[in-house]
Amino acid sequence: MDRVRRRSIWLGLAALCLVLMVFLLQRLSAHDLKAQQQIGLNFSQDGYQLSGSLLLPEGPGPHPVVLFVHGDGPQDRGLDRYALLMNAFLKAGIACFSWDKPGTGLSLPLNKRREDLGWQGQTMKQRADEVAAAMAALAQRPEVDARGLGLLGFSQGAWVLAEAAQWPAAQQPAFLITVGGAVDWASQGEYYTRQRLRREGLATQEAAVQAVLAWQRAAPQPDPALSYADYAQALADYQARKPPPAGANTARLSAERYRFVALNRGADASAGLHVATAPFLAVWGAQDLNVDAAAAAQRYAQLLHAGPVDLSNQVLVQQHHAVKVFAGGDHQLLRAAHYQTQRPEDWTWAMSARYLWEAEAAFVPGYLQLLPEWTLAQLRRR
Repeated sequence: MDRVRRRSIWLGLAALCLVLMVFLLQRLSAHDLKAQQQIGLNFSQDGYQLSGSLLLPEGPGPHPVVLFVHGDGPQDRGLDRYALLMNAFLKAGIACFSWDKPGTGLSLPLNKRREDLGWQGQTMKQRADEVAAAMAALAQRPEVDARGLGLLGFSQGAWVLAEAAQWPAAQQPAFLITVGGAVDWASQGEYYTRQRLRREGLATQEAAVQAVLAWQRAAPQPDPALSYADYAQALADYQARKPPPAGANTARLSAERYRFVALNRGADASAGLHVATAPFLAVWGAQDLNVDAAAAAQRYAQLLHAGPVDLSNQVLVQQHHAVKVFAGGDHQLLRAAHYQTQRPEDWTWAMSARYLWEAEAAFVPGYLQLLPEWTLAQLRRR
């Protein structure tokens, strides 16, 4: 092979690599936040200075704002995690506000106390009080339309929104949206266990499933009146007295998690849904492994008097209260065929790479369109 031909081949390969790199960077840029301006905003509540980010869309404002209410776990403001959904709201002219949970990121106690548990020391009502404090802080900003503050609650965040739905009329959010919310803690836990057993190959044996559920129901449960040491001893005694069946979760909760579960295991959205007057949109993916989407949607529809659960692929924008289940969606409304897991830590590197590549296409069709369009329809009715 002569020198000229070799040089042509290398130049061609270099050009191809350059084109591929440019294309890859374009794909990854879809995950960049498209905010015109990002403002750091702190507010105080229950002994904490909470730190968040206010993302403003293009235009002069003042803008309506959707507040992101996190699900379970030590979650920070999650600007990378929520970027694609935030961009959908920003494109529609709706600002976004998200903050670090107490004890995570930059949300720190005003006076450090050894017994401070951060977010694991909160009830759902206390989380709702935190949301109210965030709304009050936003209402003071000149860039914000104080009458256009609404909430978007993910998973466990739905119980927080159910608390907010019971606020006095003058404090009501302009809109409420839940994604993947359960009705009550107990039924959600048993559904989660059933799905875990199914993935472990036991769900086809109903007797085995019932044995696991019965064993777990009878096990010592977290209770504010029961110390952690007493719980640990009671659990050890129970396991010695009644050996667990195959598939039972025998792991002891950490002291911090024990406190959180003790405070919240009675969580139930029913009371809040029953009295909700603010526009309410509840959304699930039909293939959710964490929450029984069909049962939860049916119960939400009944309590909200929202009419039948929408199972179509249409975008609902006119309904004041709307309940929708997307076929093919998982707990996060990603396409279950490619992203379905019960825990974020179960994601593989291939899933992460695919998500980065697919960007908006990773979600079920219509989801990223529905939330901002429904929100705008409700805001126009004010």
